[in-house]
Amino acid sequence: MTKNLFNRFTIISGLVLALLIGTTSLKAEDVNLTPTNTIRFVVRVPESTPKGAAIDISGSLEELGMWNSGLELQQDVDGLYRGSITTAATGKMEFKVRRGGWANVEKNSNGEEIANRSAIIHDNTTINISVEAWADEFALAQSDKPSTVVGELIIHKDVKSEYLELSRTVRVYLPPNYEQNKDAHYPVLYMHDGQNLFDQRTSAFGNEWEVDENLVELVKAKKMEPIIVVGIDNSAMRSDEYTPTYWERYGAGGKGDAYAKFLITELKPFIDKTYRTKPEAQYTGTAGSSLGGLISLYLGTAYPDTFTRIGSVSPALGWDNNQIIRDFSEYKKTYLPHWQKMRNWIDMGTLEGDTGGGGVCTVPLAEEVAQIFRNSNLRENDQFKLFIAENGLHNEPAWAKRIDKILMYLYPPTTANLQSVDQSQ
Repeated sequence: MTKNLFNRFTIISGLVLALLIGTTSLKAEDVNLTPTNTIRFVVRVPESTPKGAAIDISGSLEELGMWNSGLELQQDVDGLYRGSITTAATGKMEFKVRRGGWANVEKNSNGEEIANRSAIIHDNTTINISVEAWADEFALAQSDKPSTVVGELIIHKDVKSEYLELSRTVRVYLPPNYEQNKDAHYPVLYMHDGQNLFDQRTSAFGNEWEVDENLVELVKAKKMEPIIVVGIDNSAMRSDEYTPTYWERYGAGGKGDAYAKFLITELKPFIDKTYRTKPEAQYTGTAGSSLGGLISLYLGTAYPDTFTRIGSVSPALGWDNNQIIRDFSEYKKTYLPHWQKMRNWIDMGTLEGDTGGGGVCTVPLAEEVAQIFRNSNLRENDQFKLFIAENGLHNEPAWAKRIDKILMYLYPPTTANLQSVDQSQ
């Protein structure tokens, strides 16, 4: 970006003062004065947030309190908190969301510290934020809520990776009668945001997907194939790891291939060695929601020799100015052999978008992807399926309402696995 030297010198005294008092993380080369820009913040808070809570954003800009005070947000009728600032600064800014001060700063879903959020300021910008937990409530949420797990869930903690900066927890859900059927081997579905899948006690927003309950019922009713589900907890770098490209608007993203290497070269070999799996690509799937839906769609197309059953739930298709849609459209002939091997589920709720999905999760975007698949002569309801959830919101309860449909589509029953279920009952 070209620097305006005159403007830089006019603000140097202010920068020196800020640096002397140690309250800003901005460097002189990161900031310019330009005609003012408006930055709008849209914040989704956990359901455990007390009614009428004071939510603010504190950060490295003067308008954000220079890490001392903060921008007070107002709650709208849709439950989201909104606020805006007008600033002459451009470049990188950092910030965090607080509830009533630093004692209740935002945390990740495991109650751990998260890195400062950051964004690149240019033109008028809307920044959408989803807070996973607060500092003072996470420990209580963990201890007070009873576990809602149905069946056998095995937890592997502190799983490290050569490709990822942060370790994470991995949750392995075994199908009914796994221990009884010693000769049986099972397909595996790798799901993102693993802490939200099986147990209300660990879910970031107090609600789970109910994957375990649905799997038990569907297998018993012979409506799906018995499978192993591997839930990978997210980390403070979720926006980076779940996105294939860097988005300058948010100053984040682009580490999706590093996350893929972790899944393919480290986690999957461990799972295949530890559990009785069917390791071939034809039995292996990946699924997730929002950015998790985006990375699932990307993994299936980029790594078809590993993943062929794709669950793209409320995917953030608008990430990086619809980059994945533009990529699919431009290279559909190249990707066609990959897509022909798959079962690709894509869905969206009609009430998503700006009310929770941040404007990057909308029905028209999902329909664009489906149309690319149609134009590529993929068989609808077989090689791909588009599902529009009427009145569907962008949250765990909405996804729990349709997880049964997703599981049945990705792993429909076959004659062989129906016989296996009969023998185990």
